[in-house]
Amino acid sequence: MRVDLDRRLASPERIRSGSLRPDILIWSTQGKKMVTVELTVPWEERCCHLAGYAWMEDGPLCVKMHSNSVNWDTAKTLCEQDHGRLAILDNAKLHQAYFNYGGDGYRDAAWIGVTDQDTEGSWVWLNGADLNTSYWSFVQLNNYDGYLPDKFNADCAATGGYGGIIDLHCLKTKPFICQRIDLE
Repeated sequence: MRVDLDRRLASPERIRSGSLRPDILIWSTQGKKMVTVELTVPWEERCCHLAGYAWMEDGPLCVKMHSNSVNWDTAKTLCEQDHGRLAILDNAKLHQAYFNYGGDGYRDAAWIGVTDQDTEGSWVWLNGADLNTSYWSFVQLNNYDGYLPDKFNADCAATGGYGGIIDLHCLKTKPFICQRIDLE
């Protein structure tokens, strides 16, 4: 028995004509038989729920709403400690899935994974994608929060309720939304 631990995904020379790349391939040169085994998870939403997250199939999106209020950096760290990230709603489908889901808790202001901390006015998601505001119901990214003493330094974004996005001072405390992309 040979095992491909280097993950080269190489089929034996005698069986190279197919396009399958199964997880397990068992073959017998003497009996001229081959068995392929594909390891899959038939119900991804179960994995999401088992991790304590909510599964939104129309995204697909696997998120958890945290009702405790923390600042943006703490929210980012807490999501990472839970094997996730602050939620990234970087396309219309994910945005719609998120705002269609659940009750008012998902519609109130909550930290998400987009910021303009690096360059003022250049909003970038934590995955590196630029913010596209075309699918947000309202956009309030005006660098003004009213958070004293630094009210003109709103560099972190939150959901603004009912499909909107707003900028807030990163030290302000808000609930936050974590996302598990590994379970989507």
